Amino acid sequence: MDQNDELHISYEETLKRKHDFRIRYILSSEFTNRGVATVCQGIRPMFCYQKVPCDNQYHIWPEFETPSGEIIKKSNVAIRTRGTARMWIIDEDEKIEHLKRLKAGTKCYLFLGKQLLAECKVEIC
Repeated sequence: MDQNDELHISYEETLKRKHDFRIRYILSSEFTNRGVATVCQGIRPMFCYQKVPCDNQYHIWPEFETPSGEIIKKSNVAIRTRGTARMWIIDEDEKIEHLKRLKAGTKCYLFLGKQLLAECKVEIC
């Protein structure tokens, strides 16, 4: 397979379950270059409920979607600067607590280290 054809293996396939919720996101300007995203499918940012300070970060990972709601299949193609993502709560022991807290309209944030990747809003729980 050509490096340009690197495919993303869906979390549904690897985790053997459905996603936990969906978000609508807007990438931080730090991760765009002239309106084009500089991050791709498969990135694993940390999830936070507050922007500053983000002391509690959780392993809740996005799987970015196309405008029609399909998973972006190529892992080397930049995601859109605004869009939707399916979210996966990775730590099963924390799942019940997160699902109690997450409601449609809940604001949340994605971080790469201490850098804000995206501001988000829960769309569907």
